Amino acid sequence: MIIDFHVHHYPAKYLDAIQVPGCGVDTYRREDGRLVGTWRGGVALTVPEVIPDANERLRVMDELSIDAQVISMPAPNVYFQTGQKALDLAQEVNDTFADFTVKHPERFLALAVLPMTDVDLALKELDRTLDDLDMRGVMLLTNIAGVALDDPVFEPFWQRANERGLLVYIHPGVPAEVGLASDYALALGVMFLADTMLALSRLIYSGVFERYPKIRWVFSHLGGTTPMLVDRIEGYYKLFPECSENISQPPSEFLKRLYFDTVSRHRPAIRCAQDTFGIDRLVFGSDYPHIPAGPKPFLEALDALDATTEQMDQVLGLRAKRLLDGGE
Repeated sequence: MIIDFHVHHYPAKYLDAIQVPGCGVDTYRREDGRLVGTWRGGVALTVPEVIPDANERLRVMDELSIDAQVISMPAPNVYFQTGQKALDLAQEVNDTFADFTVKHPERFLALAVLPMTDVDLALKELDRTLDDLDMRGVMLLTNIAGVALDDPVFEPFWQRANERGLLVYIHPGVPAEVGLASDYALALGVMFLADTMLALSRLIYSGVFERYPKIRWVFSHLGGTTPMLVDRIEGYYKLFPECSENISQPPSEFLKRLYFDTVSRHRPAIRCAQDTFGIDRLVFGSDYPHIPAGPKPFLEALDALDATTEQMDQVLGLRAKRLLDGGE
């Protein structure tokens, strides 16, 4: 079984929404036809010229023996909107995702989009997507329009997520402070991965992971830059009192509970993630359809893993299936 955990889709009405003048997202077309969007000072997304429909997705999956895709919405998500506009757009996206899963229930699963700029509305849409649309969890960005995930405003959301044993997939977005990353598409190219590490570290030190142990977490892109910085994250727990005042265990204990997708074609990075987190914390992902070569090079790069056949089966799909079905 192969399940691609990291797959995106842009419904037509979403693309219309991000191109409305004054919406907060500035867009332009590259020479290759890709739609590029900048948000809050940095490049936030590049949309392929042709968005694959269900038939094209099935063709690609069949060609590579991929059993299922887990569809989600990357940056800027619906966070460029607020209030009812954010809820309406989130519902439009979620209904489109649900159409995939209803028509092809064995091949497509989906993670809900939530209007996190208004927590009350986000909770409303969370319940609708889980109870009525059979969504398997949610995808959140590493910050909500510049607000950290551990900000107290989101405490009611984490409480509900914990009550429901929610699967939460964390995907990067434009960092809260773009600064020097505003040039050369660095906000997207490299700061996405740094923001993943930053969000993860804050969720550790703030105590969110400790307070809400029933939430099941998956972080994208091998955890961003986390594998290279684990020693520092662990060390600061001892060096700075504020890094331990909200948690009763060192950061390494919380890392043991998290999962990470394998979206990388760089084999040394994949080996580093295995050495850091363990083979039992990885799930396959490809970032389809953003990479022109498709999922194939991401599948091939898994030959970097030091894994038995049984371990590889878990990475490729069995572990993801268990998480998507509500397990650990």
